[in-house]
Amino acid sequence: MTAQGKSTLLREDVVIGLVLVGLGVAATIAATGIAQGPQQRTLPPNTVPLICTIGLLLCGVFLTIKGLLVPQKAIGLPIDSRQFSILILFIAFFLAFEHVDFRLLILVFVPACKLLMGCRSWPQLIITPVVTMLGVWGFFVQLFKVFLPTWM
Repeated sequence: MTAQGKSTLLREDVVIGLVLVGLGVAATIAATGIAQGPQQRTLPPNTVPLICTIGLLLCGVFLTIKGLLVPQKAIGLPIDSRQFSILILFIAFFLAFEHVDFRLLILVFVPACKLLMGCRSWPQLIITPVVTMLGVWGFFVQLFKVFLPTWM
């Protein structure tokens, strides 16, 4: 591989995009294995995970395309500590989703990711998770009648 080709693949957005594509594919395959219960009359239980995983996959595709089209500097490591921390938060979110109230998860996950990405605006750190939580609740629980894990 030429030096130019190697530096293109090591662009930050290309690397992150390809990691997101890989995670999206793996998570989508896992989500397709979620079976529907015998008495269920609403959307299948894999609807929400499939929406999230396909969204993750598409984000990875678009980020990879952007990284290939827009000149950027090459990164030294495939993933830096900030990106690795967000990846760990993302994995923790999915592992905890079944056991922890989704509202609490969103209220912790969104500001933690925003802080790691450099957001220092207190109104954004407070308003965004609340709006996200209300949006998820309204869209999935109220509109589609999908059961989400809650403690109340």
